[in-house]
Amino acid sequence: MEENLRKDVPVRITVTPRGNPAGVLYISEQDVSSFKVAIKQVPGWDGERDVTFDWIAFGTLKEYETSPKAKAEWERMMQEAEAKRQEKENSQVEKKRREEQRRQEERERLRLGMEGAR
Repeated sequence: MEENLRKDVPVRITVTPRGNPAGVLYISEQDVSSFKVAIKQVPGWDGERDVTFDWIAFGTLKEYETSPKAKAEWERMMQEAEAKRQEKENSQVEKKRREEQRRQEERERLRLGMEGAR
């Protein structure tokens, strides 16, 4: 896998303890094919010194930026996001329009009620 990753973009690794650690887990060493996790003990934290963990790594594929398929997928995702944003905006505008119409109708009812009381 490492031969497919860009070397100029760092791989991001996240670790999540599966238990109660006696401190904070952190990446103590990392290269393109491996990493080591250590624990920085925190005074007063009761917990295990040897704890298992889940991990996930994020890297950038070399061909991702130049791949026509990746570019098309990115553009599709951006269009969907824009459509959702526009839909939300339109919904908010419509909600404001209905609220203003309701206020106008209420003012008209009050005006007619006041004229009828004269």
